[in-house]
Amino acid sequence: MSESKKYLGWILLLGVYLFFLGNWGIAITDPVESNYALTAKEMLQAGNYLSPQIYGNYWYDKPIFFYWEVIAAFKLFGINEWAARFFPALFGISGLLMTYWFTQKLFNRLTALVATVILGTSLEYCLISKTVITDMTLFV
Repeated sequence: MSESKKYLGWILLLGVYLFFLGNWGIAITDPVESNYALTAKEMLQAGNYLSPQIYGNYWYDKPIFFYWEVIAAFKLFGINEWAARFFPALFGISGLLMTYWFTQKLFNRLTALVATVILGTSLEYCLISKTVITDMTLFV
């Protein structure tokens, strides 16, 4: 196995550990998170994938792509906290992989690994990767 593939494997493990582990046990209580999750749930239940709605009222404040992500996760994994947090975590891992790829193109593999670990273990990055908000999707 090449050194680069070994690093990518470690990055994937780090991302899964940091961003997916425990997501089933974090209740959606934040008002912003609950707005996104409830809007996606209502869109899924209504079968209306073009008009975001919450509490029966249309709500066009945010990009629809994020609602589609949450709806896709709800369809795949059921309507629950882990599913709502699936795509932010997946995009968090994608951000780590892109950081590694870009940095190793500019510098070298070791610098890329260090940059990726620093990003992945940064508090804000970890929080955004576990939160049902558009930030991680838009970041990536």
